[in-house]
Formats: sequence, C-alpha cells, structure tokens
Amino acid sequence: MTYKRLLRLAGLMSMALVAALSCFPNTTPSTPVSDGLAGGSAPSIEKFDVGVVAPTHLGSDGESIWLSSVGKLDDLNSEVGRFGLDGTETGSFEIEKTPGAILFDGENLWVAQLGTPLEPGNKVIKLSRDGNQLGAYEAGPSPFAMTFDGNNLWVANPTEDTVTKISEDGALLGTFEVGDGPSALAFDGESVWVTLMGSPSVEGKSVQKLDAGGRVVAEYEVGVRPIAL
Repeated sequence: MTYKRLLRLAGLMSMALVAALSCFPNTTPSTPVSDGLAGGSAPSIEKFDVGVVAPTHLGSDGESIWLSSVGKLDDLNSEVGRFGLDGTETGSFEIEKTPGAILFDGENLWVAQLGTPLEPGNKVIKLSRDGNQLGAYEAGPSPFAMTFDGNNLWVANPTEDTVTKISEDGALLGTFEVGDGPSALAFDGESVWVTLMGSPSVEGKSVQKLDAGGRVVAEYEVGVRPIAL
C-alpha cells in the first residue's frame, strides 16, 4: 500500500472511530429532554450498552439491527453483532479483519472487510440472517461503503479511487474509476451516486453520478468532504 493510501485509510478509520466514540458517554436509557418550549418535551431516546469496542457501522434487515465492531471488551476479535429492536443481543459472528459497512439486499447481509491501516481488507462478506457466512468476494482495497441496485452490489474503494460492481453471487462485474476518495454510495432507482471525500491533502467537494455501466455521467459540487448519502 502506498503512503497516500495508508494516510487515506487512516483518516477514514479515524472518522469512523470518532463516530463510534460518540456512542459511549451514555449507555443507559435516557429520560425525555426538554425541547426548550413551554410545556413541551422531546421524545425519549433509548441508548443501549452493546458491550463492544468501537461500534462503527449499523445495518438493518427489517427485524434486527446489525453492528460492526472490533470486538467485545474482553475479546478483541472483529465481529458483527445482531440485536433485537429492544437492544438485546441475539447473535455475534466473527469476521476476518475489521468489518465496516453493513448492507441488507432484501435476503442476505453484506459486510465490507475494511481492515486497518496496517492490514487493509479487500473483500465483502455475504452473511445469511442467521449469521452463516455464505461467501467472501474480492471487492478492491479497503472497501468502505456499499449500495445495492436491486440486482448487484456496488462497493466504494477510497484508497484506490474506484467503485466495484459485484453480482449477488459474488461475480466481479467491473471496477470503475471515479473521483478522489469515494466514501459513500446511494442508488436512486436508475443511477448510482458517489460522494468524493478527497484525500489527506485535497478536500473533496463533489458527488458523481454513475450509470449502470459504471460510467461517470455527471458531477455536482456540494459541501466540503462529503462522507455520507
């Protein structure tokens, strides 16, 4: 991995960790918080102690919440946890290297094998709702974000400035060059949108629109370092 790629992955991991640490200050159900209006209050927000280190990504299959982390407090093995909507853990599944983004395709879960700056991942893992591993497929270095277009999986590889397209059975359909630092993906029913976060030395300020063949058909300027869609 080049020095530029190492720096970029370290930056992505740092942003994920900052997001994770924001989950830690309160781990018990909160009480209603006043919205500052006379006689009014905001709805209660429940927070659950999930007992893991650095929870970084969430996904949902409609019945359960799935959570990526670097492991439990007493066992630092990278894993994906499954939780009921009441916060009760219903399963824990070890994933090789550090898991990142989680996506549900309507039937199965996909987990990006993000890795670490010293040991980057390069695959996406396909899991059943029971947590059984159905496959591990090449996706590009340090896959960071994913979206599903109804038939295929799209994966952003920010250290390589590419987006990879993979079929539901794991076949590689193409790897496409995009702008600097693709960090998030979304499908609008016809096209795939990509945020361009930039690099450690250059601030990204745009999103690109890709057609089904992976070609960039438009680019629009947005705010500085867009990271989510």
